[in-house]
Amino acid sequence: MLKNIFFFLFIFFGISQSEVYSQKNGVVLIFKDGTRLKGLGKTLSDGTMKYRKNKKEKPRFIDLKDVEKIKIYKKDGVYFRAYKKIKGTSKYKYLELIEEGKLTIYRKFKGVYLPVDSNGLPFYGLKKNLVDYYVQREGEEEVTPLISSGFFSANFKKVALDYFSDCKELIYKIKQEELTKDDFSLIVDFYNYECE
Repeated sequence: MLKNIFFFLFIFFGISQSEVYSQKNGVVLIFKDGTRLKGLGKTLSDGTMKYRKNKKEKPRFIDLKDVEKIKIYKKDGVYFRAYKKIKGTSKYKYLELIEEGKLTIYRKFKGVYLPVDSNGLPFYGLKKNLVDYYVQREGEEEVTPLISSGFFSANFKKVALDYFSDCKELIYKIKQEELTKDDFSLIVDFYNYECE
């Protein structure tokens, strides 16, 4: 019983602290029409952002589907995020923007707990962070999943050969396995700088 109380308090204070911190994040919302809003914001799980210009202003909710990207100021740096529709689905995901160019790269971390024992504790006490990578060419509205580090990883070679079919040199390198899933940053650079 005491163990459950400590667990509840740990979760409650952990969430409370992140909530307090996240509402202090400075943000710049860059809309698809080019307009910008600067203020304080917190993303919500329903695809909206609780936004206010300053701490005294009453918050309002902004639909992230109207936003091209979000610049977020945190204690440890500046980050870019985007709320993007996933190709082939009706789902949107809140993604970290990694690199912009002819080919823009996004990623999404997902925490997966290892199976639990009879006490409800994860084996080895580990949480594994998996990463999914998404790509988007200039002019495309949706992002395409390219690499998944999950247990059910997508077939990278098949997806990459289809997605990069407009660049024969890159297709050749992927077919010959000169470039593989592990060379993701090289593939992106090759596409951005070598492909027409």
